[in-house]
Amino acid sequence: MTGTGGGTLRDLFANEIPYVFHKEVYAVAAVIGSVFFIITYRTVGNNAALYTAFAVTFLIRLFCMKKDIHLKRVSKDAKLK
Repeated sequence: MTGTGGGTLRDLFANEIPYVFHKEVYAVAAVIGSVFFIITYRTVGNNAALYTAFAVTFLIRLFCMKKDIHLKRVSKDAKLK
């Protein structure tokens, strides 16, 4: 989470759209890993939750890199409906 947050702050200070919001799957993988951490922590315990969350996040990132999966770009002119 600190890597994602730090990169987001860097891009905001540089007056750019944060990289994690328009290309890579960093933030999405982190959120999914966090959900797995909460579920595993409540059912099994601390160490298992830590390793499960790490593995899930890592595997999502590897899968997206291998399959060249990226987030869709949203145009600046897009309007919310």
